[in-house]
Amino acid sequence: MKQIIKSAIIAIAFTSGTVMFTSCDKVVEDTVDGLFKPLNDAAEEYAKERKQQNMDNLFNWRISNDTDQEAIDKYGLDNCFQVTELNSAFWASSQAPDVNPAIDINNLRMVRCLTHSYNSIAICGLICDKSIASDVAWIFRQLFDANYQIKDVTTAEHICKENLTGMHYTYGYFFDINNPESATELERQGLSVTINAGKPLASDDLAVKLFKEKGFKWGGDEPEGDPNCFSK
Repeated sequence: MKQIIKSAIIAIAFTSGTVMFTSCDKVVEDTVDGLFKPLNDAAEEYAKERKQQNMDNLFNWRISNDTDQEAIDKYGLDNCFQVTELNSAFWASSQAPDVNPAIDINNLRMVRCLTHSYNSIAICGLICDKSIASDVAWIFRQLFDANYQIKDVTTAEHICKENLTGMHYTYGYFFDINNPESATELERQGLSVTINAGKPLASDDLAVKLFKEKGFKWGGDEPEGDPNCFSK
């Protein structure tokens, strides 16, 4: 765009004869830079704000937000794949899923992880039982390192199962107090993980290989099983 405007101004200058040949290029360059300066300044300010936002998202672990490599380098990649306890503040938040009264929710953990999703790096939190949490964190780290695409990791808060599968969500613990039977027994206990629901995984998929390596059962090995689900 700048080159087009520059060419147009040069043409006008030569036609009118108001600018000498030796000074024409400098005058035009200054004119074009002056025209584009507000746009350039605005773009630089936006880029600066975006970088700060990506940093804040990661350091405050804002689930479902994006971050970038610069923020990850400062935060530490290893710190992005951790198992944390779920406190009362979380269960009182809008991100908390329904509570299954048949289990001890103190046994549930949040697996913090990053995923490659929609050409960006997403900050994620997946809830599962503490007995599988470390394995899940390790698996998601391997998938991230391999640039594996994972869509919409969610804590499954107040979302019906039909929407989850229809939108290719990824989730662990799942319980809908209004429709408990919409989840399997293992989902209600947090003992399974579903990856990219609705987009069946093949037997040679990296996720299948990694979950099996950690001793998980893959639904795709069962006649009526879910090829996106892993349980242990």
